[in-house]
Amino acid sequence: MKNEYLGAIKAAGFQKVRVVDETSFPVKYMVNDPTAKRILDDLKMPVREVEEIADSVVSAKVYAVKPG
Repeated sequence: MKNEYLGAIKAAGFQKVRVVDETSFPVKYMVNDPTAKRILDDLKMPVREVEEIADSVVSAKVYAVKPG
């Protein structure tokens, strides 16, 4: 979870922690990845559900300063 990730960065002593950019994971990568496709096939997961999951996977660029 994003808040837990940012909290861990702060707990490590970083300050001015902020998310600079967020990018959603494109569903086409998940559907075209052989490993992911096998898992989805085994789970018999509908495409709509896959799209909802893909929307929750985000890459985040974080800025922070480590004093010292």
